[in-house]
Amino acid sequence: MQATPVIAKLVAVALVSSVSVWTHTAVQGGGTPADKIVLEVGDHEMADLVEKMAEFLGENHLVDGGWARFAKLRGSGRYAIRLHKRMELDAKSCREVIPELLYTLGWVLTPIDEARGLFEWINVNDRRRGDIRARAPFLDRDEVLANTKLHRYVITSLTLDKVSVKELAPTLAALSKDNKLLDLMPVGGDTNSIIIGGLGAHVAPMVELLKRLDRHLAPRRPNKSEGNKD
Repeated sequence: MQATPVIAKLVAVALVSSVSVWTHTAVQGGGTPADKIVLEVGDHEMADLVEKMAEFLGENHLVDGGWARFAKLRGSGRYAIRLHKRMELDAKSCREVIPELLYTLGWVLTPIDEARGLFEWINVNDRRRGDIRARAPFLDRDEVLANTKLHRYVITSLTLDKVSVKELAPTLAALSKDNKLLDLMPVGGDTNSIIIGGLGAHVAPMVELLKRLDRHLAPRRPNKSEGNKD
């Protein structure tokens, strides 16, 4: 796949105090960040959510299309989330909840260099949406099932024992056809395996469903009318 230019701008995370519906809990001794942040009731602009998530986690977040894209839309309501209940988040829940909220607006967090804390937000409808899949990490099945609220694209695999992947192909196609970010790909040869790609929150229940089908669906046996045709 031919690479496309990355049009993005680094979000400045060393910010002065912001007048927003975000608040931090008290700073710990020595000036280290607090261990929780609070989302108050009210409207939250995407720009504020991304900035505060990056600041709280000590990361750098790029935004596909450049930061000015959101600065122009600030206050328009186009990229805004309204909360009706106060939410208090630690680091783990911040990584789950903020991407979950922004996915409702079509945005997915992708790793550029996760070890260095560098990420990029890409919209599922934008021209660079292919990078959402291209940057996906591979997780084993247990990791997927341990992160059922993860709204980042991941890839895993599943080998079936009883049910033929070939016979399941129409079912797999039907399960994924209406989800832009759910890929169910039978593996060729005799492996009887499936590669599953999608947001972790979607992949985990799909793994459970396929495991259940494999446990409870007996292998198909030819009926008497088919017989052996030598």
